[in-house]
Amino acid sequence: MEPLTALKVPAMDGTLPLKPAGQVPDGCTGISSVAENALPNEAIHTVFHLNQAGEVDAHAFKTAALRIPGIGDIGIVPTRPVPEALNLYWQQYLAQGKQASMRYLERNQDKRADPGLLLPGSQSLVVILCPYRPPQGTRLHPRIALYAQGEDYHKVVKDKLFQLAKMLPSLPFRAFCDTAPLLEKFWASQAGLGWIGRNTLLIHPRFGSFCFIGILLTANRFDQYDTPLPESGLRLDKGSRLAPKESSSPTPALPDAEKARLKNEAMNLSRHEELQKLSPHPCSDCLKCVQACPGQALEPGQGLDARRCFSFLTIENQGERPPISTPYWFGCDICQSVCPANHIPWGETPSQKESPNANPAPSTSETRLSPSTSNEASNPAPSPFDPAFLPLPGLKELHPACLAAMDEAGFQKRFRHSPLCRAGRDGLLKNMEAWQAGHAQQVERQG
Repeated sequence: MEPLTALKVPAMDGTLPLKPAGQVPDGCTGISSVAENALPNEAIHTVFHLNQAGEVDAHAFKTAALRIPGIGDIGIVPTRPVPEALNLYWQQYLAQGKQASMRYLERNQDKRADPGLLLPGSQSLVVILCPYRPPQGTRLHPRIALYAQGEDYHKVVKDKLFQLAKMLPSLPFRAFCDTAPLLEKFWASQAGLGWIGRNTLLIHPRFGSFCFIGILLTANRFDQYDTPLPESGLRLDKGSRLAPKESSSPTPALPDAEKARLKNEAMNLSRHEELQKLSPHPCSDCLKCVQACPGQALEPGQGLDARRCFSFLTIENQGERPPISTPYWFGCDICQSVCPANHIPWGETPSQKESPNANPAPSTSETRLSPSTSNEASNPAPSPFDPAFLPLPGLKELHPACLAAMDEAGFQKRFRHSPLCRAGRDGLLKNMEAWQAGHAQQVERQG
């Protein structure tokens, strides 16, 4: 994991041992870790070969990657050290103790500063976004952060990275999803996938901040690399249009048929009603997340102080809990739920209505988005949302009385595929007790 993050994810860098490329027991590295039966989509069967310059066709690779269900966007950047200013900021962040008790954030500083050390000979970082906000009308558990309601995202996202690796020439690679000392959001922004918001999360122009980030570190080189989106970026205004994201890298000449196909795709993209008036940054005139944070953990210009973040206090914290003043027993989505970037539905139908405890979405009078990669009506693009992130059935019975009657073995059996295992039964019970204490304090103050 990286600095400047609202702690929506439980497993962070340093929690898994780093293995040399080619060893695959932990599912993190090696070509052989991608089984043929793990390729559900026809696009994944494509294997891209090197051109005469020893490079992979980036445009064709990214087009094929977006045919994998659950991948919402993709960008590629060359492997290089992070800017010295960012590295210095991270050192200051740690020196101020804002990482709280997460000591693993203090380890592997050399690798965090230079991802090439994670894979000697690495040439490229392939960055993918996997949206996890489910369709409007999905019934959710009201006290569990959205990212933790479905299956463990580490495995789901890594499976997609392994599929991408299968499409590339057989050179060394490593696949990471929140399991290594990588500045994931920085690299995603460098790959043109969004901006870092005041809530310290990556904000994608279409999916907002409810996205998991996966990174494939590979020894393959590409013929084009992506660049960051301009700081004068998308502003969340109704009635405007989303233009297709164009690479600022030079593009090779295309046949007329391919030009026609891409023009058709661009026309489909331009139908997406959403965002856009130019502004210095999508957060430039907005402080909603800073003002809404119940722990006052977001400091403008200073990032996130984990010591005051309720996500840290309910997930990573191994000590006693203070009274919890949020609606959540596990994690916290407040800084995301108030963000205007997350008030734009991207896959819902106007006929769907919000039900109690359902995924919040704007009224039908607001703009609506259709899938971002559409070919012909007979061959629609796969959904960018993976059903693996739908709420697990076991969440329906997750309440204090049920949890108290469950032993740790029963909890692990029921939630073995869930991020909730990060806190465990005892941790969740502590959270529930702290939540009840916080709720009682609120009632007393109001009385």
